[in-house]
Amino acid sequence: MYFFPNFSLIHTSDNPLNDYIAFNRITSSHYLLGLDDNSTWRLVLWYQYLVDRFPGNLFGYGFGTPVVFHFPILDEDKLVTLPYVIGAHNTFVTLFCRLGIFFIVNIILLYTKVFKEYFNHRRYYEKSYDIFIFYSFFAFFILCFFNPALETPLHSGGYWLVLGLLSGAIKRRRETVPEFKTIPETI
Repeated sequence: MYFFPNFSLIHTSDNPLNDYIAFNRITSSHYLLGLDDNSTWRLVLWYQYLVDRFPGNLFGYGFGTPVVFHFPILDEDKLVTLPYVIGAHNTFVTLFCRLGIFFIVNIILLYTKVFKEYFNHRRYYEKSYDIFIFYSFFAFFILCFFNPALETPLHSGGYWLVLGLLSGAIKRRRETVPEFKTIPETI
């Protein structure tokens, strides 16, 4: 939030081909923003997805619609399709803007169940070596914060594969070590 006024300088350019001029204004507006251009571009994209598109992003814009209008252009031939496919380099930010609050609710429910399963039955998973499936899933979780993962076919296939393996490991654990149920005391 501290950098919101700096990020809003991206709107000083009306032409995506001249966004490097506006981007240079952002990087020169604060010392920290000028340290790493790649990180600053990501933050500017996150700003556009989360702040500029609010409140429309609460219910999602869907796929195939332009969401951001200021982005780095390396190849001018891609200018026609880039607004439709560019991501925020954070899966959770991109899919929140594309799918809305329902995505956030579902992803929180999913990760809550996975983390509870991990912490409640970690010893079992260590003995069965299924702990490495959890580690792979957590690695994908971290990957999602800095890369387009779930919105790309290449990375999402790996994500869903590991989630399927994780589901199988949890199912196998439930079959061998059932949940403890409390039996009410009778008088």
